[in-house]
Amino acid sequence: MGPIQDTSNSASAFFNGRFFSTSFKNKMHCIQLTLVLTIIVLTGVRISIKPSSMPVTRSDTLAIVMGIKTIVVIGYQLLTTHMSNLHRWRNLKVYLVLNSMEVVFWFVVVIITGMGMSRYGQGAYCGLSVLMLLISLILTTFALWTAITTRNLRREATYARHALVAHHRGQMQSVSNKATEPSAYATSEV
Repeated sequence: MGPIQDTSNSASAFFNGRFFSTSFKNKMHCIQLTLVLTIIVLTGVRISIKPSSMPVTRSDTLAIVMGIKTIVVIGYQLLTTHMSNLHRWRNLKVYLVLNSMEVVFWFVVVIITGMGMSRYGQGAYCGLSVLMLLISLILTTFALWTAITTRNLRREATYARHALVAHHRGQMQSVSNKATEPSAYATSEV
């Protein structure tokens, strides 16, 4: 039981460490939006250079659909966080579910794009397909980072709501009953 517990503790320490700092979440959303817009443009270019004798398939258009979905999801998170009129629809559990689904959806884009490359891959079309595959893989990793960070934010909010905050030495420290807003979703950070 000792090695399993040690592995569990080290994994927990990694996921709660500085690499998954919640203060970088808004910047990560901007990076994700930039990559999504890039992949949408690349998909349009890839479709336009495909020979007219070949039909446009799902592997050609899936990145556009997933990109638009990601823009909507990130837009929802940013708007409900930073606009006071929309604060009532802000929910960390919904953020966690949406960010976790993003990981799966962008991994599907990686797989389907790879399958499309196996059917036709010549010249610039193949180069754009490889570039799209790499960007989709990067977006999958960034979505995983965002999901883990959202999990950390949800835990922060849960501890604040129950008036207990885990101290860095493993002790429990009592705080006031007023729920505090998680750091990455503070309106002062834009």
